[in-house]
Amino acid sequence: MELLANCSLANFTFIAVNEANCTNSSNFPFIAQEFKEPEVVRWLRIVAYGMLFLSGVVGNLMVVLAFRQPRMKTVPNLFITNLAIADGVVSLVNVPLVALHAHLSYWPFGNFLCKLLPFLQGVSLSASIGTMMAIAADRYKVIVHYELPKLTLMRAKFWIGAIWLASCVLPSPLLYYSTTIQAPVNGVMRSKCTEIWPNPTAVRVFSLMIFLFLYFIPLVIICGLYGLIARAFRNLPTAQKVSHKAQKHIIRMFNVVVFFFALCWLPYHVLFLYMDYAMAELTSTMLSLVLFTQWLVYANSACDPILYAVFNTNYRRQFTQMLKFSCKRDYSVSSTHAYALQDSRIVIGRQASCPVPCSIADKEQEPRRPTI
Repeated sequence: MELLANCSLANFTFIAVNEANCTNSSNFPFIAQEFKEPEVVRWLRIVAYGMLFLSGVVGNLMVVLAFRQPRMKTVPNLFITNLAIADGVVSLVNVPLVALHAHLSYWPFGNFLCKLLPFLQGVSLSASIGTMMAIAADRYKVIVHYELPKLTLMRAKFWIGAIWLASCVLPSPLLYYSTTIQAPVNGVMRSKCTEIWPNPTAVRVFSLMIFLFLYFIPLVIICGLYGLIARAFRNLPTAQKVSHKAQKHIIRMFNVVVFFFALCWLPYHVLFLYMDYAMAELTSTMLSLVLFTQWLVYANSACDPILYAVFNTNYRRQFTQMLKFSCKRDYSVSSTHAYALQDSRIVIGRQASCPVPCSIADKEQEPRRPTI
């Protein structure tokens, strides 16, 4: 399984699928060679992963916090929050450990995390695609079969729980086949995190199942549902099209989220299916592609909150209010320090981080708009 298993060759970390110990190149499905990675490339990768870590953790946390507002508590927003939780787990746990592993060229985190990290990424992928299917099904029911009862928040929470439970099934073999082994790194025996499968057929079948059930088939279902929704919109009378304008904005945002998911994960699946089935030779170009596709997968988790802010007015407003609240706290602390020391004619206080006085910004109240 290609989700996170790592086999390091010399100073170049290779994220791959093995059916044998990496120390034995004759049993390794690729031709093991030593690749020297430029130091500048190694540090650029740290910077790139650091950007994903910050944007992924902070952005997805803001999405989760936005749902605490009463007017944000809707079924679509609950599903978006679940997506943010799945993306946030990957950004918080997988991104920094994988970046450090690639930089060190060996696995210093022990056998437990070697088993846990690939499983977590598999569960997160399953939960994300399951949530996107649930969103498409809910919008299809609301717009096409509007005469049926709408999904309540309580029932939506039940379906989210079912999605997470089901998400643990397909990646579960990673808990068994992921393990640490000892292999030389620059002449020193180091731990490697890899997957040891009983035979090449097993890993090929598993990778194909991941591609079909966590990428291809769900995307076909999602595209089919959104296609039916688009047809329903086209057949609406002119008067009803105006009233469904808000729904069209929601569908547009979800379409963009699904598009970026498909775009970021497609190179990853194609590359690893090619390596699993073609038994391709391990070259520096192939390794660079592997590292890039892995980064692209994590970029998908980090960019979703940006998409919500760009395409959804309510999330954009909530994010802005969070930033204003942080600014207001800085200003209020500054005022407190100033007044406390006013009698001694010493004014010590932090300047407000607002470019304009916060009191003016606080008085501006945006009109209430319908939530999604």
